[in-house]
Amino acid sequence: MGIARQAAEAIDFDLMKEKRFHLLFRHFKYKDEIVVEPEGGKKVDPKKLPVKERISSFQEVLAGYTGEQALHEATRCLRCDVKCQPEGGSNE
Repeated sequence: MGIARQAAEAIDFDLMKEKRFHLLFRHFKYKDEIVVEPEGGKKVDPKKLPVKERISSFQEVLAGYTGEQALHEATRCLRCDVKCQPEGGSNE
């Protein structure tokens, strides 16, 4: 990815005749730290079309999320690599 970014920067400079590629990205620093108390809550299930209305119908079964539900889902902790274990427990 680093080489592709350098190539994109070179192409942008060649086309625009000015160094402006760095303005496209904001600084981001990833911390590989486990959060003690993850944010968010339970998963929100999208609205589903009742089974009776699905028969002989081409309507979408899943209606998706409302704006508020989508924001809630976006804030949930999805650090699946973190294994929670009770105090004094083992990894098994």
